[in-house]
Amino acid sequence: FYEDIVERMVGDIDFIVSKKEYQRTIEVLKKDGYKRTEKNLIGFHKHYPRLVKDNNIAAVEVHNNFFETKLADTYNYNTVKDTIHKKGLVNVLSFQDQFYLTIFAHQINDYGYASWSISLRSAYDILLISKRIEPNSLKRKFNKKNNDIINCYTAVVDYTFHNIESLTVIKTKKKDIYLKNFNRIFFNRKKYKIRIYFIRKIKRIKYHLNLITKALYRKQYTIYVFKKAKERYQNITNGF
Repeated sequence: FYEDIVERMVGDIDFIVSKKEYQRTIEVLKKDGYKRTEKNLIGFHKHYPRLVKDNNIAAVEVHNNFFETKLADTYNYNTVKDTIHKKGLVNVLSFQDQFYLTIFAHQINDYGYASWSISLRSAYDILLISKRIEPNSLKRKFNKKNNDIINCYTAVVDYTFHNIESLTVIKTKKKDIYLKNFNRIFFNRKKYKIRIYFIRKIKRIKYHLNLITKALYRKQYTIYVFKKAKERYQNITNGF
């Protein structure tokens, strides 16, 4: 997509693999000299802790899933594998799936949908990806809520870059309300910071409540919760 490498910052390289090949992929990378940088990332997270190798520019993250929400049940490795593009020895997602994943990564993983925000990096990615896709070829293959998420962010990108021919925005009341809220937040950073602060707090509370609930009946979660509680206690006692 990019004519110059300075156009796009790259922090890491993400792999999505089947659950069957997940552990094997990690083992292959470790044998090649990659080492994990995070010690306490939960073992059943959507990706393995970030791996780095001396003298290599980018870190690597091996994913067994794209999301930790219900969307993972309907959009995962199994639903994208048949449309993967093969370039020599390298496999990459189809342009359509790159389009969807770029939107969902910001809107769901980074709370963009709830905070009515935009990431200029992802917006520019969407702009360039859309030029590689046939007009009107994107199928709205998700449920109504997730199709709304796609349409609202597409509308924000189209609005930001001023009427992009390669983007298709469906006219809906939900989209109009979302654009109105986007404008209200975009020009008032104080409101945005307050909103995103509370969104992250609420998401964090829900995350911990979910962990504690699952720890009551799933051994892997129980071990993790007790380990984190022990570490927290040690950090507090060492502070005195």
